[in-house]
Amino acid sequence: TQPMLQRLSMVAVQNAADGQRFLDLGLPAGRLEVTGSVKFDMDVPPMVQAQGAVLREQWGAERPVLALASSHAGEDELLLDLYPRLLAVCPTLLLLLIPRHPERFEAVTNAVRSRGIRVQRRSAGAASAQTQAYVADTMGEMLQLLAAADLVLVGGSLIAHGGHNPIEPAALGKATLIGPHHMNFAVIVDNLQSAGALAVVSDQADELLAQLQTYLNDDALRNRMGAAGQAAVDANRGAVKRLTELCAAYLKL
Repeated sequence: TQPMLQRLSMVAVQNAADGQRFLDLGLPAGRLEVTGSVKFDMDVPPMVQAQGAVLREQWGAERPVLALASSHAGEDELLLDLYPRLLAVCPTLLLLLIPRHPERFEAVTNAVRSRGIRVQRRSAGAASAQTQAYVADTMGEMLQLLAAADLVLVGGSLIAHGGHNPIEPAALGKATLIGPHHMNFAVIVDNLQSAGALAVVSDQADELLAQLQTYLNDDALRNRMGAAGQAAVDANRGAVKRLTELCAAYLKL
């Protein structure tokens, strides 16, 4: 790789760990720039929080909402199996299940029904005070759905998938949890965790139950995590600007 890398004018990387790998493979040190992750440059549209507030009014503003975002097979089922035990400490808890892939909408709905949990699909209307699990079977509504949650568990991380992006709930000011299988976002998880914005939870049922109970029962803890998440996202913005400036220099714009 060394001859190839030495022909490159510049390599821009998200973080120092990635950069060191390029240096180890033969990239000259003067041709490396650490720009940060463009994922932190996401903008939350102004109407999103208002849309989330409308959803909460429909669902019951006082009831706690636990969202499982971008879930994969096995994750919804794990949470649904814990739901009766979560009700013991949160009797009005609403589970918001947001499957990653549309082809799982029906399977997730059936998994809820098979456990005797009262379910409503978003495509069929709003959740009511009687709804226990709300299946988000629509596309393009992730931000407003997460804006209506109190606690967000990021999917793809309770199974060996690699996790999904935890920046979205953090940017919305939500207390954010992620499972142990988050290798695709390891640096971002470390960043948010060190800022007090995110916690890594277990994929083992009893341990996960205890962790969820802790966060659902502590409003102050969730509020601190949410505020820390927004601050961490803001502090890490700027990668897009740095990348465009690098490109402009080489293109002589």
